[in-house]
Amino acid sequence: MSEDGEFELMLARARGDESPPPGFVARVAAAGAAMQPAPEVEQAAMAGPRPASGFWTDLARAIGGWRGAGGLVTATVAGAWIGLADPGGLLMSAASAGTVELMPGTGDMFGTEVGD
Repeated sequence: MSEDGEFELMLARARGDESPPPGFVARVAAAGAAMQPAPEVEQAAMAGPRPASGFWTDLARAIGGWRGAGGLVTATVAGAWIGLADPGGLLMSAASAGTVELMPGTGDMFGTEVGD
């Protein structure tokens, strides 16, 4: 069969009403419902009363627990290190490079070129 014939066959199948067999959708829905986990509300009710929480507990829970706190501490220390370190070496090397013309020849395009 030629490629055009196969393409036409696919288009004909796409245009046709090929509905799933009877009961197929119901079986898929039943299988999906069987795989769903139990609702968290029931699990929380079975776990018992929630321990009392204070400001620090609520704050730790809001930022993501110990993982979130670790990330914030790491970012804070890195920011302090970058801010307090002497960036003089970087600035001096950039200043000694001189002027770099990023778009050479655009001065005469805008009429701002100074003659030699």
